[in-house]
Order: sequence, then C-alpha cells, then structure tokens
Amino acid sequence: KMLKKMKRLLSGLLSVLLLVLSVPITPVFAASLPDTVEIANQYIKVSVSKENGGYVISTVEGDILKKSDDNVDLTHRGANLDTSFTSFRIGGKDYVFGNNYGFLGASSTEVQTAVDDAGAWVTSTWSVNDIQVEQKITLVDSEVSEQLGTAMITYTVKNSGGAAKTIQSRVLIDTQLGDKDYGYYELPKQNLGQGYEYFEFERSWDSQADPTIRMPADYFVRDNPYASDIVGFGVNSVFADGKPYKMTFAHWANIAATKFDYTPNPTLNFTNAVNGTKTADSAVALYYDLGAIAAGGEKSFSTYYGVTAN
Repeated sequence: KMLKKMKRLLSGLLSVLLLVLSVPITPVFAASLPDTVEIANQYIKVSVSKENGGYVISTVEGDILKKSDDNVDLTHRGANLDTSFTSFRIGGKDYVFGNNYGFLGASSTEVQTAVDDAGAWVTSTWSVNDIQVEQKITLVDSEVSEQLGTAMITYTVKNSGGAAKTIQSRVLIDTQLGDKDYGYYELPKQNLGQGYEYFEFERSWDSQADPTIRMPADYFVRDNPYASDIVGFGVNSVFADGKPYKMTFAHWANIAATKFDYTPNPTLNFTNAVNGTKTADSAVALYYDLGAIAAGGEKSFSTYYGVTAN
C-alpha cells in the first residue's frame, strides 16, 4: 500500500510539473515609451509626444563648427517628454498645456498632433473650457536666418467664448547639454555693446516689475562657461513687441513644481549638486503677456531654441 501511495504521489507531482512547463512564460517589459512623431534637418531634430504635446530638442550635426555637439540632447527627455511644459494663466487660473482638466467645473480635450508631410513642422492642439491652444514647432531652415539651427515654438491662443479673457503664458524649457542636466546661462548685458555675462545662480529679469530693464533678445546655455563643447541657443522673439516680459533661470525641480509664479533663490547654484535639492539641474522660464483676447479673437507668440548654425 505504501508503495502504491508513493507511486500516486510521484505521478501527481509529475503531472503538475508537466502542466507548469506547458504554460507559456509571459515576458515582463518596462513601461512603454510614449507615441511620438519626429522632424529633423541637418542641424537639429524634434520629437513630440502625441499624448501630451511634450517635446525634446536634440542635435543632428548641431553647430557645424563643432563636432563635440553632434547627436546630443538640448532639452531633457524624461519618461513622458513633459519636463519642458507650457502653462497658461486664464482669467487668474493656471493650466498646463496637454493636461486633463475634466473635473472641478473645468473641461479639456485630449491633445491632437499632426506632422507636416514635408517634415517641416508638428502641431499639437488642446483646449480647456473656451480657450483653444495650438502648439506649432517648426524647424528653421533658411540659410540666411539668424535663427538657423533652432526650432521655432509658436503658440496660438483662440477664445471661442462670449467674453474677453485675459491670458498670460509661461514657457518652461528644461535645458540639457548631452549628459549634463544643467547649463551655465549667458545673456547680453543691459548696456548694448558691453558683451555677455554668465551666471549659475537662480535669477530673474522682470520688465513689468522694473520698466528700466531691457529684456534680452537671446541667451546661450553652455556646458562650460569658458571652453564649451555643447552650446544651446535661445532667441526670445524676432519681433520687439513679442519678447517675454519676464525671464527666470532656476533649478528645474524648484520651478517645475509651480505652474506659473516662482521666486528665485539667488543663493541656489543650479550647476552644483551641493544644494538643497542634491542635484545639478537647470531650466529657463519665459513669461508672455497676451493681454485681453476678445471673444472670437486670437493671439500668437513664439520663441526659439536649438543651436546657432549661422
């Protein structure tokens, strides 16, 4: 009897083992990457998420006089391509482009993204309540343009409501230079002809708070303030009346925790991990005042970021 029990037990164990071995093993994959579209030219390429309109700007050849900046990121990539993001202050309330606001009395649409057949631009459209926003990222290809090597990032805001809306916007660009998630910023000095100054501490220029401040036309982001291998190039606007009224340079983690207002800490060095955040990380925020947009009206503004190829 004991022998029979042992045979039955072994037979049962063998059946279980065969059953287990017959079950196919399902592989475990990491979280899938967001669905993206891409446009590129000789100098840079731009990847845009179809899910939220987030983008990453990278070099191809970059600055044609530098080989050290070929095929590197100029903005942080992140898991969802959304560490660079644009906010809108609409009637005193703040919204982030591409986010879902289908609650608390608000309504929003999903992002719709389209790419030009010629690969020249990508548009992403999104709306919240009566405000529709189109984000259009266009490669600057003109060989005579001072912005050659950059991507023009344009926002067109339409008001389909029955009353005027006062709207401001903050464009937050999470700058990155290759494997460095920070940069030394360089801006023209306030007096024309006096060259540029670089800095590595949080800082703002605000022409609304101080009308004597002359808003810079452009800025550079360097991986080294003296001998740079990679240099990002930003242009605020090609039109004098299209410049941002405020520019803030800050640690990304600090300013990205806000949707709009942020007060810089002038003692925080964003290029050194020996700070309150324990990381070296930086970003630039550009503030635009669209004023009142009439019912049925629209307004646009643009900024540029990439490399200087001319």
